[in-house]
Amino acid sequence: MSNPDPSYPYDEDEFDTLGAERTPEGVHRARVPWWRQALPFLVVLVLAPLLAFVVVQAVSRDTGGDPEPTASVSSSETGGETEPTEEPAEGESETDADGAGDGDATDEPTDDETDPTDEPADLDFGTAVWVLNGAGVGGLAGENQGVLAAAGWTNVVADDYAYSQPATTTIYYRDAQIAAEAEAIGAELGITDLVEDAAAAPNGIYVVLRPDFVG
Repeated sequence: MSNPDPSYPYDEDEFDTLGAERTPEGVHRARVPWWRQALPFLVVLVLAPLLAFVVVQAVSRDTGGDPEPTASVSSSETGGETEPTEEPAEGESETDADGAGDGDATDEPTDDETDPTDEPADLDFGTAVWVLNGAGVGGLAGENQGVLAAAGWTNVVADDYAYSQPATTTIYYRDAQIAAEAEAIGAELGITDLVEDAAAAPNGIYVVLRPDFVG
């Protein structure tokens, strides 16, 4: 028997013939069933439409917008039916919405209304205040100390004053930060002469009472 392969030095025998008729087969790996090969495709075919449906529903909810408001409904005593009544627009009173009211509407403010500009600024009632008696009237400083304490001032000291200046009743205050407090004390005691002077009032507010205060 001749050998068809020139590189093979031996003559072909019956074993070569049997070997040529056989095809190699793997013995360590079983064949994969057809249903396992088709399973990924089936999963994609089922899940893809379901996922698309969920996405469409979520987008439609996000872009649906707010529902339009509905008119309130009040009961009617005749017929037992309900009639819709429109809510007045923002800033419009119920009288303006109906076009009529119990009386003539006026733009005049009532007596209970107050001008916000008339309200006092926030005051520090713990500001140090000295009431100094330079009028020569016994008990004058203590009396006005009580007036300020009754008005809410909590840090008021009464004392005598022996200097010749100022000639008239004056309130000295340290700086502009306590100017509002000095003005409030002046209004409480009826004193209009207020002077900002850190040298004369280094520690707060000094109320110097002179003879004109009791004259």
